Amino acid sequence: MSFYITVAWRNIWRNTRRSMITGLAMSISVALCMAMIGINDGFYQAFFDVMVTHRLGHVQVRHTDYAKTKSLYDTIDSANSLYDEIGEMPSVKQRTGRLYGNALVSGDVVSSGSMITGVFPSSEVQFSSIGEQIIDGRYLNDSSHEINEVVLGKDLAQTLGVSVGSEVFLFTQGSDGSMVYDLYSTVGIYQSGNVLSDRGLQMHLQDARDLLLLEDKLHEILVLSEQEEEIATVASSIDQINTISETPEIVVNTWWETSPQTLELMGFRDIGTRIFLGVVFFIAGFGILNTMVMSVFERTTELGVLKALGLRPWQIVWMVVLEVVMLSTMAAIFGFSVGLVLDWYLMTFGIDISNGTAEPVAIMGAYLEPRVYAVMKTDWLFTPVTTLFCISVLASLWPAYRASRLNPIKAIRSE
Repeated sequence: MSFYITVAWRNIWRNTRRSMITGLAMSISVALCMAMIGINDGFYQAFFDVMVTHRLGHVQVRHTDYAKTKSLYDTIDSANSLYDEIGEMPSVKQRTGRLYGNALVSGDVVSSGSMITGVFPSSEVQFSSIGEQIIDGRYLNDSSHEINEVVLGKDLAQTLGVSVGSEVFLFTQGSDGSMVYDLYSTVGIYQSGNVLSDRGLQMHLQDARDLLLLEDKLHEILVLSEQEEEIATVASSIDQINTISETPEIVVNTWWETSPQTLELMGFRDIGTRIFLGVVFFIAGFGILNTMVMSVFERTTELGVLKALGLRPWQIVWMVVLEVVMLSTMAAIFGFSVGLVLDWYLMTFGIDISNGTAEPVAIMGAYLEPRVYAVMKTDWLFTPVTTLFCISVLASLWPAYRASRLNPIKAIRSE
């Protein structure tokens, strides 16, 4: 074995410049792939947080028909007890309940149709990013229902021409068919990036129930699990609660059942990573192939002598492949080290996706932060290194096979 290692090591440095260029190209491939995987995972993690964690929730509990009809009457009955039962489950990290309605909202001069969202303020601010979306004033609190407070979406506030401190008048129809109305004080304005949300308003859940005459009812309960891997288990556990199992009008869905489009989009993460790996290492493979073909060509006479001295074809193959393995090992160590540094930099400083404006970036009706930070996941961390070894070995097989098939007499006579 020491013979093969000695010969392979000597052959690597026989042409130092070529080996250094090839090794450097392999190292750069590994480092760039590690950085790309990290920033790609970071982007999709940010997108997942915006679209799923802060909007859809991991699990949704709704009336069976609500997703289709959006009807005021398709509600969860006895919602308070169900809400409390879900909150006591050990695998549930956070939950919030919402009640929806439509109303005519009037400022001093202008009126506009708007969607009302009734929320538990303390739960909503922990569940979603609404607290970070406030651009003027403040968000609701648990005592907001005592003094009729609301927060308006930016687009609605601009349409009505109102600001923080202004009063708005809400006029709508209650669940019993009567016309209901009330006056509310604007305490904050938010900007979510979602067109429908930014044309709506939020109020304390109790205010919404009083206005719409829907006491002890909710349109949906959104749940976050402790771990993303436990989402299906959490959904199954919620579905087994007596309140739900005895009420066929209520359905429990995971986020991918509620929004298959988001699931498809998230699937592009792995596809994009594999395509990038394939392109980079396909190019690197050609470089390795070229290097080994030239190396074998330059050593034709030497290989002929070795075969004449008794080396078998498989030993020639092993010697050439071992040379590539040793070169790949050095390149992988250096590239992996550089890749870790690049990942650290991207995790610490991120990259600006706002084109220098430092403004949130709108994607599919959602706002992403202007800087995206890399995320390092162990399941992809060593993929570039293992891919490099596989490509290197595959690229070396044909030159190794060619070397093993040399005719010793012709090889010795070649110049």
